[in-house]
Amino acid sequence: MAFTVGDRARVKLSSAALAAGTLQPQPPLIGLVTKVVGTTITVTFGGAADGLAVDDDFLDDITDTASVTRDAMLDKVVTGMLGATEYASAYTGRVVDIYDVDGATKVLIKSLLNGMYYELPIADVSIMGDR
Repeated sequence: MAFTVGDRARVKLSSAALAAGTLQPQPPLIGLVTKVVGTTITVTFGGAADGLAVDDDFLDDITDTASVTRDAMLDKVVTGMLGATEYASAYTGRVVDIYDVDGATKVLIKSLLNGMYYELPIADVSIMGDR
C-alpha cells in the first residue's frame, strides 16, 4: 500500500476473537502519516509531538469518502442491517466518522447501548428516521 505524508491511517483490525467490526483499542486511534521511509511509516496519534514508526503491513490507509455521504450521515443515529434483518442492538449508534478503507466505505459508530465503537460497511447501515 502506498502511504503519503498527510494520509490518515489506523492500525489494522486483526483479531479473529473480536466480533466483526469491533475496533481495538477503544476508542479507535486514527492517526496522521508524518513521514514515509520505504515501508516504515511514521504516524502521529492525537496530536502527539512524536510519531510512532510502524511497518506499512500493520496499517490501513484511511481516505475521505464523498462529502455528500459524510454530510448525510455524520452525527445521525443508525442501525446495522444484514439484508432486512437488524443487527444486535449494540450496533445501533451515532455516526462519528465515515471513511474509505481499501476502496470500501466504512461507517464508524459509537454504540448507544454500550458506548463501544464499531465499524460497519456503509451498505449495512440504515439511518433511523426518528433520531
